Amino acid sequence: MPEGTEVDLNAGSQIYAQNCSVCHGANGQGTPAMGAPKLTSAAGWIYGSTLPQLQQTIRHGRNGKMPAQEPYLGNDKVHLLAAYVYSLSHKPEQVANR
Repeated sequence: MPEGTEVDLNAGSQIYAQNCSVCHGANGQGTPAMGAPKLTSAAGWIYGSTLPQLQQTIRHGRNGKMPAQEPYLGNDKVHLLAAYVYSLSHKPEQVANR
């Protein structure tokens, strides 16, 4: 998120619960057998740990395992979802300043 942008992590949490928790778990603990990484530690992320890299992964998917979400969610919800997922492994002030 651009600096000074307000982030509604609660909305992102709801999007996550509806779309991501099946593979990544309710609390972001991941499902290794499915190839769904743990999201509570940026070190476990497969395709990078920056917010832009995370948005790219959510938006366009990865290698046929992570489905592209932008066609279903749209750009605004992808931003909210990315901010929420980013928050799972970062302090709240780091999320607010992104």
